Amino acid sequence: MDDRYIPRGFYSDAQPGEPVLMFLAMNPGGGRGGLLEPPGYYAVNHPRHVLDVHRAFLDEQFNRPRRGFHRKLKLQVSAFLNVPTQVAMRFAVFTELFKCTTPGDGMASPQTVDRCVELHLTREIREWQPLAVIPLGEAVRNWIAEHPAVFHGIPVIRLMHPSYYGRSDEEFRQEAVSAFERLPVDTQIRIRHILADAEHEE
Repeated sequence: MDDRYIPRGFYSDAQPGEPVLMFLAMNPGGGRGGLLEPPGYYAVNHPRHVLDVHRAFLDEQFNRPRRGFHRKLKLQVSAFLNVPTQVAMRFAVFTELFKCTTPGDGMASPQTVDRCVELHLTREIREWQPLAVIPLGEAVRNWIAEHPAVFHGIPVIRLMHPSYYGRSDEEFRQEAVSAFERLPVDTQIRIRHILADAEHEE
């Protein structure tokens, strides 16, 4: 097993088989200061260790976000589903087009993206069967528009990227509420029923 097969960046509190929404970013981020993993990192570390490190990092980012991307993303998910965050996180999966960090957090080559989608994203879609896909950012939306077959007719709903500057928390909330209303009506109804049952269990 090598770095091509390590699904870095995926995170979810959902259980397999539960209905979910898939929030799709471009990459895991963290590359503005250079690559996160030094050359040879994957060769000298066991894949389980790598997965544990990535999981611990994402668990900290999602469960104890101090600022920035992850704090606003959780706000958006809660507003999109109109339920408290702890409920909303049970019905969301977070993943990326490609799992590697790139210098400057830019888009990877088409060959890298296609290979990563083939290895990881198509499997994630098949296993989770999301009720909708919510792309984060223009680059992801453009890629989806050029590769609609990957998503097998799953509704795709635009949402503002959490790193968008100059917007207040309330603007992020309102935009997320409006995004939910753009879902097909039958999908909205199904999601509301699922969430009502979940809140009743709380």
